[in-house]
Amino acid sequence: MKEVKLPYKLISQEPLEKSILEEPTLDTRSEEIQKLKEEVERLKRKNDTLNNDMQSLQHDYLNVKVECEAKTKANERLIKRQKVDREYIMEMTQELTATKAELTSRAREREVDVLFERQWKSTYEEARQD
Repeated sequence: MKEVKLPYKLISQEPLEKSILEEPTLDTRSEEIQKLKEEVERLKRKNDTLNNDMQSLQHDYLNVKVECEAKTKANERLIKRQKVDREYIMEMTQELTATKAELTSRAREREVDVLFERQWKSTYEEARQD
């Protein structure tokens, strides 16, 4: 057989021989497989825990959302009630102001009537004495 020279150099044969020699044995492979199985189980448990946490957080979120909506509706009702109360108070204030003005006017008329009656009586008394 004739030796052929290639245009490039071959990498030394050592790495190939070492890699062949270093191929894992059946024991080391089974150990690796066992470790990987344990890692998969650990990750499955962690995933289950995270799923449970996520479901718990979703329920908490829904509860908070429902509470928030209920509080919002209660606040809206309270604001409407306060508006009605303010309108009622304003209306009553206006009515009281009008009533006060009316009573003040009547009191003045009464005072005028009393003064007029006194003058009439005094005039009558003077006329009677004459």
